[in-house]
Amino acid sequence: MEESSLDSKEYKKYHCVKCGKTWGEGDDSYSYGLCLECFGDYINVKKVSKGQVPCFGTFNNNSEICNSCKWNKFCKEFYDKCKGE
Repeated sequence: MEESSLDSKEYKKYHCVKCGKTWGEGDDSYSYGLCLECFGDYINVKKVSKGQVPCFGTFNNNSEICNSCKWNKFCKEFYDKCKGE
């Protein structure tokens, strides 16, 4: 089966559809999505619309709310990446 252009190893440059930030290395063929900051904002807006606390990105492993949240895995990953910036 032939590899599609979306599966190409050269697809490493990303472009945020919300803020326009570009990151990664590769040719000028962009893959579109959300940067970390815009992804966190998006999840918090979704949480507020459902009456939840907009706490995405403030991961606390000892919190009962964090441990029961469906975004737990992504929140921890987001927190770990953003904390290092």
